[in-house]
Amino acid sequence: MDDEPVQQGLPATMNPLSMIAPAAKRTLSDVLRALPKKGVGCLVARDTWHPESGKYWEITKVEAKKEEGDKFDAWGYKYWKGQRTHKKPKQIASVWKYGWFWKLRSKEQQMFAAELAAFQNTQQSQSNNAQESKSA
Repeated sequence: MDDEPVQQGLPATMNPLSMIAPAAKRTLSDVLRALPKKGVGCLVARDTWHPESGKYWEITKVEAKKEEGDKFDAWGYKYWKGQRTHKKPKQIASVWKYGWFWKLRSKEQQMFAAELAAFQNTQQSQSNNAQESKSA
């Protein structure tokens, strides 16, 4: 991820930082599409998994589906309670389910802290402006 900067000035749905918060109608393909290197090396989780469970996937490989180029198949290591559950990467079966998000590692949180704060402020400002224009 070091060689690909966070994309600024993009619509919220394409900015990688928008993938940090869970969203109800977001598949794993949506998340991977927005991340550098299609998410390889990143951690992802679903909003239905309790945060304290330590359940997440570390993405190791992503391929576009032949019949649907905008959707991906993904492989990786599954973690439970912070421990890897298998020795070799496995295909992620639930890529089509909703509620996926990018789970930042602590070093990524530090690296993106300023950009994340700016992104969140921009999102809040846009939300406030939309509410003000509705009430005017």
